[in-house]
Amino acid sequence: MSGIYASLQVSPRKKRGPPSDDGVTTTPKKLRTEQPPTPKSITPSSARGPKSDLPGHLTRLLKVHNAVQQALSHALATCAISPSTDSGRVLNVLNHISLKTYSGFATSFGVEDLKRLCWIWEWDGESVPENNADAQQKGEDDNPFLETSSSSDWMRGSMGFTLSLGSHYSKSERKRIPVYGIGIEVEMDIDKDMGGGMAAVARWTAAGEARRAQFLQKLEKWAKVSVYIGFVGVMS
Repeated sequence: MSGIYASLQVSPRKKRGPPSDDGVTTTPKKLRTEQPPTPKSITPSSARGPKSDLPGHLTRLLKVHNAVQQALSHALATCAISPSTDSGRVLNVLNHISLKTYSGFATSFGVEDLKRLCWIWEWDGESVPENNADAQQKGEDDNPFLETSSSSDWMRGSMGFTLSLGSHYSKSERKRIPVYGIGIEVEMDIDKDMGGGMAAVARWTAAGEARRAQFLQKLEKWAKVSVYIGFVGVMS
């Protein structure tokens, strides 16, 4: 065979193997030894929430609002209570004392915090008190515990939250003491299939993120307005 190649003055062609594809071919051994790739974060930007540069006391108020909303949602689900078709309200789901001991409520809370919450809930996002003295006087006038007459019909709140009068048994004092009851209010419209019952509670709970965004927007507006007019008042 070598003589044939010599007479033809050619050299035998060597059989070449296929090109190496070690860098491409996936084998069971490579799968066992290679490190898995680091997965990219799939957390949507909306889940992280919008960034905000609020002052510290307003940032804390936002946290209190979120905690109150979450506590109400849990309490409503646990107690299986729902608003009636007539009023759309469930009053005194919690109160400002029981709220502090509610499971999962991870921030301090007092009556002053509740007053600030109510102020923002009711604020239209545009108007402001004329001065600090007017705001302080209004706060005293709106305190039902300072009134000598019956305040059974006293109610405040907005944005789906209600404040009303209630009582709470104090173990330390061994008697019932007056408290601010915190409840919910849901829009009712039979023509739009917005009835009562647990469906109303579900609507209120589902609107939680929209309320949080609205509350944050009000805080951001108040931060700008209060700096411009040099107002301290109820939010300080």
